[in-house]
Amino acid sequence: MDLINRLRSRHWQKSAKEIFKIVYGRDPLANEMPLTADAANELRKGKYIGAFRRVINGCDHQFLQTAFTVRFSSEDIDYVMLGGFQLALDKADQAISQQVLAGQYEPHLLRFYRERLKTGMVFVDINTSANYEKLKAG
Repeated sequence: MDLINRLRSRHWQKSAKEIFKIVYGRDPLANEMPLTADAANELRKGKYIGAFRRVINGCDHQFLQTAFTVRFSSEDIDYVMLGGFQLALDKADQAISQQVLAGQYEPHLLRFYRERLKTGMVFVDINTSANYEKLKAG
């Protein structure tokens, strides 16, 4: 069954596993099934776009790539103050947002920067992601 027909059938509205299959083109492996748990909760609430987001954001995008993308809604974001900065965090992100919300995001790096960086120093971060450390260093 092609993608358009699968979406039209609305069968996916009852199954997080089916959403995974639409997004990634295959059934989830046993170790990927827990990634669909948040999506199942969204389906029970009738939040279909949220269910797609939970499946997509529950997976590591480096290893499980998809052409699907879903925009954030106000229900998807938590705003927190951290070190004098307001951060917008994706509630579904398990890799970073949950750690920041728990106050446990890379404390070893923050401690290192606090101890070594002084006003007027040049800070170069050779990294491809936007980090809280970059904000603090600035």
